[in-house]
Amino acid sequence: MDHLKSSQAIKDDTSTLKANTESIKTSTVVIRNKMEQESEVWQHSMVMDWNSYMCYGTMLHDLISKKQDETLAWFTSSFEFTDWIATNGETLFCPGIPGAGKTFVAATAIDYLQHIHDRNVGIGYVFCQYKLDDQSAENIIAAIIKQLIGNRPSFAEPVRLLYKRYVSDGLRPSLDDLVAALSSAIANYSQTYIVIDALDEWKDKNGSNNRLIRALLEIQAQAKINLMITSRFDGAIEEQLCGARKLEILAHHLDIENYVTGRLCDLPRCVQGDQTLQKEFKVQIAQAAGGMFLLARLHLDSLCVTTTTEAFRQKLGQLPKGCTGLDEAYKEAMGRIQNQPEEQRELARKVICWISHAKRMLSPDELRYALAVEPGANDIDEENVPYSVDLVSVCAGLVSVDEESNIIRLVHYTTQEYFQRVRNDWYPQAKLEIATTCLHYLALMAFRNDLQLPSRLAKCDYLNILEKMESSHAFRAHFS
Repeated sequence: MDHLKSSQAIKDDTSTLKANTESIKTSTVVIRNKMEQESEVWQHSMVMDWNSYMCYGTMLHDLISKKQDETLAWFTSSFEFTDWIATNGETLFCPGIPGAGKTFVAATAIDYLQHIHDRNVGIGYVFCQYKLDDQSAENIIAAIIKQLIGNRPSFAEPVRLLYKRYVSDGLRPSLDDLVAALSSAIANYSQTYIVIDALDEWKDKNGSNNRLIRALLEIQAQAKINLMITSRFDGAIEEQLCGARKLEILAHHLDIENYVTGRLCDLPRCVQGDQTLQKEFKVQIAQAAGGMFLLARLHLDSLCVTTTTEAFRQKLGQLPKGCTGLDEAYKEAMGRIQNQPEEQRELARKVICWISHAKRMLSPDELRYALAVEPGANDIDEENVPYSVDLVSVCAGLVSVDEESNIIRLVHYTTQEYFQRVRNDWYPQAKLEIATTCLHYLALMAFRNDLQLPSRLAKCDYLNILEKMESSHAFRAHFS
């Protein structure tokens, strides 16, 4: 009897051991498959990052979050836009005057396409910016490739082949290589839309945008993509897009009135409580803006500082109008900066000088720590570092922070152009002061401590700023 019990126990143990072994085998297979999947994801991510580091998604999110509801409904319902969506292989060219809202139009088009189409439709986009580093035709095409295949590893074989061919030698693919790779990626979609904003702000090393336009048109001819381009009025661009359908961008009165309505809470109390004045104010702002969202924004900023109904009406009746009104609006904003207390006025002067002279976009932290540098100090005093919100508030609406992309910038390309014309008269020593600040930062005692060096460099890449500064000639002249 005991023998039978022992035999049965052995059989039970054997069965349990066998079951456990099978379970271990199954778990091993699951773990191995998961590790292989994670490895594939990692390898795909590595190839995508090698292909392009540029990310326009954060800028798109910034723009859409700032857009008032119902704004640009005229654009999405226009015949030109809806027919462009429905017709394969078409180009829609959207020129407009400075400040008309072309970038918001591009963002609205992208957002609209993303909402009406499924994953079988490819959508690529680029926001050209005058201060973005390495904005070459190759990098822009690579960025579009990444958007189309970044989340679709099965489409990525052409880029993986380029990676294997070039990475070991530290080389980059040619424009022809990238055009071929993009065409291959596009072939996986039933339809592809590509939106390029502010093409006039993109120039190659020779000061031309011909290479990028030719590459885009070549891709369109091969793959029948739908191409949308926004730009200022530019004869060279229009000549190359002579066969495209055209839709001029102007800020419509209704859009400006919607924008104004969204900012009523910023206006003086005397306006917030007067419905009649609000109606009058909306109409006059829309008329003075002359089709420019930017000018409407600047006018609103100037009116927000009034405190009485009389002062509000007086300033409302004196608003500069149309394209010539932009410079007047900038001058008025500068007047408001000059009328601030000395400490705020000086901070605004430094903020605008750093941003307008920098050869690339700055982050808020880079600028905050630059402004905290004190000649002769052994370290940066954290109590002397200004807050980002203060950098913006003292600049009379001329500076903004893009939260998603972590960039502090002038509110518009025309603002940069304005300061390029006036900054030498306004603050002639700016270049020398910026170069001196960079040198002081690099010489701080903290840099002699290797443990602190990486974190310091991470906060402010002043070696890069010095290298790329427009004022390098001033630096050489004063510190040779």
